[in-house]
Amino acid sequence: MEWWSSGVMEYWSAEVIGSFRRLAHSPFRCPRFQRFVSCKLSLGPAISLENPMKSAYELAMERLQKDAPSVPLNAEQRAQIADIDSLYTAKIAEKELLLKSEIAQEQAKGKFDQVEQLQKQLASEMRRLNEEREEKKEKVRREGK
Repeated sequence: MEWWSSGVMEYWSAEVIGSFRRLAHSPFRCPRFQRFVSCKLSLGPAISLENPMKSAYELAMERLQKDAPSVPLNAEQRAQIADIDSLYTAKIAEKELLLKSEIAQEQAKGKFDQVEQLQKQLASEMRRLNEEREEKKEKVRREGK
């Protein structure tokens, strides 16, 4: 017969649990601060089908909602944001086509210093247009509050 099936483990567990219960329900004197402190035994929230464990993502999203709750957008705001996105997507595509064709022409001519300048211009134009897009979208979101 094994020691864990002999009842010794059950007795020990009951004894330990009983001592925890006594400790949890009785105040004890804290010698350092000379006051009564109540000790509470907590094993965490119960996990069940009604209260399943949450992933780290879900916990982070809950904290984010507490810090800065999101405001739902109405249909008009969503339409304005979609219009802004489509407008700036078209502007970006137009600039990209124009500057990439100029870059290809300059590469064919062998003017690599001009190519580098055009690539920097393309990057700055893309950055500027994306920043404008986000500013306008944020303005629409703020108007809804």
